[in-house]
Amino acid sequence: MRRHRILVAGLICGLIISLASNVSVAWQLMKSQELYCNLSRDYDELLQSYDELLQSYDELKGIPVDVAISNDSYSPSKPPIILESDAIDIALEYGGWNETSLEGMEVSAALEYYCIDGGMTLLHGVTGHIVDFHPRTVGNATFRYLWSVIIREKGSFAGRILPYYVDAATGEVLSYDDTP
Repeated sequence: MRRHRILVAGLICGLIISLASNVSVAWQLMKSQELYCNLSRDYDELLQSYDELLQSYDELKGIPVDVAISNDSYSPSKPPIILESDAIDIALEYGGWNETSLEGMEVSAALEYYCIDGGMTLLHGVTGHIVDFHPRTVGNATFRYLWSVIIREKGSFAGRILPYYVDAATGEVLSYDDTP
């Protein structure tokens, strides 16, 4: 009988150890399942973000930028078809300016990149390598390199400012204030 009790006690201890082991394994499986679900959800979110980024990339790669950096410095590769001096001449002629009307005024020009989609939005000044100065259309927007020709009273930044925008490829004046 004593042997029988020892055997039953050993069996009960074995069952308790087995049950504890099974509970531990079940706990680990539950944690693994939870981890798997979290990883799966994170993967799905990353995949969705990747798809959105890929779609954005596909949309953006159609937008011309034409500015590249080489050796950490900018260098223009070829001049615009309409040079700065030509753009100034075009703007002055378009606005009817002459030597008399230009007395006390200063003229400056800067090459800039614009998005035109019902209005004109300056994207950036151009200081880099440009491949092609011709206008490009993407959807309803046209992207153009424009000479921003500014005529203002000498030494004044608060006085009358007259902007003319001359396309660097065509010489077309896009926007201006024609009151000399």
